[in-house]
Amino acid sequence: MAEVSNHLTSLAYKVEVGSLLRKSVLVLLADKASDDGSGIWASKQTMADELCCSKRAIINTLRQFQAEGLLKETGKRDNANGYTVTYTLNVNALQKLHRVKRWVENDQCTPCTGEPDTPVNDVQGTGAPDAPKPPLNLPPIETANAVSPPPAKSEKIEVTPEMLGEAWNEVAAAAGAVKFVRLAPERRRKMQGYLKRYSIEDITEAIGAVARSDFLCGKSRTEFRADITFLFSAEHMNRLLEGFYER
Repeated sequence: MAEVSNHLTSLAYKVEVGSLLRKSVLVLLADKASDDGSGIWASKQTMADELCCSKRAIINTLRQFQAEGLLKETGKRDNANGYTVTYTLNVNALQKLHRVKRWVENDQCTPCTGEPDTPVNDVQGTGAPDAPKPPLNLPPIETANAVSPPPAKSEKIEVTPEMLGEAWNEVAAAAGAVKFVRLAPERRRKMQGYLKRYSIEDITEAIGAVARSDFLCGKSRTEFRADITFLFSAEHMNRLLEGFYER
């Protein structure tokens, strides 16, 4: 069995990845990886249980890391429940990430701890199948899926309709969907309602699903192109999260 890596776990703590949820998932992946980043296998439900968050949050974060080049799906491993997807962390990409403020200020932003790698406990995975998402320029938001209590209300950053429009243009419109250009009062009201109903993970996944859909980006025979109001339908949202439009 593969030996988990001390120095990758240490490195994961030192890099900036944008939110508490993403940092928690990255540290967990590093803890399960070998020194070269390979050998990660554990069910998404197990990872969700270990981090006290939802399975959907794990799936979304893994897809984000894949789209950003930090993580690669390398195969499948059979088990009693079917199979488990195996992953490899891109160590070079991980080393190039910006360091958190603490390590920048102390000029200790080296890729690894400098300590020799020593074996620790073998890691056992469990089963559950399960892929890429373009990164969005949305601020890190603490949600109910976070692994620690949310920050004080004054510290929480609110996602505004303007931010949602920017994220749509950078991901969905860039892939061929209709560009967001005008924030009329009625549209603002609908966007505010949408932002209250769904988590930041689901919004990220939905916009990425639009970008991955040839049908929604005008690349099918119908040449249909979705605009940002496509997100505001509960039925459309459910189908986007289920990957219906990517088939």
